Amino acid sequence: MPLVSVVCSTPRNCVAIGTPSYGSPLSPIAVRTADGGASWASTSTLSGIKKLYALTCASARTCVAVGGNPQGNGERGAVLRTLNGGSSWSLEPTLPKGVGRLVGISCPTKFFCMAVGVNTAISRAIAVTSNDAGKSWSTVVVPVSYTHLTLP
Repeated sequence: MPLVSVVCSTPRNCVAIGTPSYGSPLSPIAVRTADGGASWASTSTLSGIKKLYALTCASARTCVAVGGNPQGNGERGAVLRTLNGGSSWSLEPTLPKGVGRLVGISCPTKFFCMAVGVNTAISRAIAVTSNDAGKSWSTVVVPVSYTHLTLP
């Protein structure tokens, strides 16, 4: 399974996420290292999400991953977060209605995050923000002419 995103809080402590290829019965994974990558440990099973696309960590303990779950002809956005450095993850079911696949996320502070993606049902870009480290989310207005957004 390919790893798709990695964030290191120090040169020794990193968290990475992986997502299965389409059609695979496997679930996404998260792994972490505390020795600069010499060894990696899998975290608990990431349930409730089929695809992960991006990861950010606002601190060594708080990380948020975004992705999506199949819904009709597109995907419904999904958010996972950890408050213990990746040891365990929880699905945050508080995304606003109409949020499709989320493909980018940034949390520049311990509490504020912005995630971007697309609402595949209407082929329009979408952005959401959180002020509580990814626990709850609000939609941000994006110009109608934008069909997709990504974050570096």
